[in-house]
Amino acid sequence: MDKRVTLVLLMVAMMVAALVGFPRAAAAHTMGLSTGRYEARDARVDVEIALARAELLGSCAAVDLDLDRTISPAELAKRPDCLGLAEGLVVMADGARCAPSKVDAALTEADGALLRLSFTCPARPVRFEIELRWLAKLPASHKHVARAKGREERDLLLDPTNTRFEIEPPEPSADGAGTRASTGAAQPNLFTLGITHILGASGLDHLAFLLGLVLVPAAWSKASARALFFAITAFSVGHTSSLALAMSGVFVPDARFVEPLIAISIAWVGAENAFASAVRRRTWVTLPFGFVHGFGFAASLREVMGSGVALPLFTFNLGVEVGQVAAVLPMVALTLGLTHVGLLGHSVRRALNIALLVGGVVLAITRVLS
Repeated sequence: MDKRVTLVLLMVAMMVAALVGFPRAAAAHTMGLSTGRYEARDARVDVEIALARAELLGSCAAVDLDLDRTISPAELAKRPDCLGLAEGLVVMADGARCAPSKVDAALTEADGALLRLSFTCPARPVRFEIELRWLAKLPASHKHVARAKGREERDLLLDPTNTRFEIEPPEPSADGAGTRASTGAAQPNLFTLGITHILGASGLDHLAFLLGLVLVPAAWSKASARALFFAITAFSVGHTSSLALAMSGVFVPDARFVEPLIAISIAWVGAENAFASAVRRRTWVTLPFGFVHGFGFAASLREVMGSGVALPLFTFNLGVEVGQVAAVLPMVALTLGLTHVGLLGHSVRRALNIALLVGGVVLAITRVLS
């Protein structure tokens, strides 16, 4: 087949992928995270679940009675169990299903929602079996940090594909103290979450931006490798700074502005690569865009991590950096390999960057409209 025909087909394929794939990831950068406390008390289990209001609204649009895309205390009071916990949270006591109470719901600071209910069982069991069917209503990338408190306390990291766990009730005692000491605060494995945020579905726009940093217009050299290193370092500095500001509550911008800006960052690097003969001083671009990307998932992380941010921030960002390296190294290796065999010349690079440009623009428009 003629090389020009192949190039045209490649460009068309890239454009179609950009137009079809990016809108589906319109909210890809937002990381879903919730916490739950499940405490066994003789023949009863008390449950308390905290999640971001945006997550609740996204999974249960019916709670937004006035259609203003926000949840008010009055709206939540009218539909406290919009998420369906009474049916979607199953508690079994030695094979017998426990009866749920009415769900008590309230809004918290930092755009959170707190849901509470109890399950009364026929008799004190040997163990409780708990299944979180309601997680199926949330995105596949959602993580639920569960503290299971009974004879022992333990922390579990669950998701829509991993929803079951067991609790042994505490030993009965006169003073009610039957639970062993906690192993620590209920926190997720933030290092793993940082990695999966970049390499999973929630990091698609982040990966697209990194790909734009790799697909520079000029052929690769030691100078371009150094430039990439400094560009990604500046990106990480910006990313970490904004995440720290948001998690500490100093500044938390509205996602309606942040998400389109993240998409624009993809379009920007694509346009710069496609229409500039050389890219210089890219750190001046990646630093502010890294600052924007950091806000993309900070609200959800802050909602469940509380006020102690130093160690969680370090741990999460360490995972992010590992994820970035794990993503960039194969991109660079593939770029060098394809260039060496003549399959990634200037025209193909330009086609790929135009695809990033178009995809970023479409994604930005989609996020503004949604």
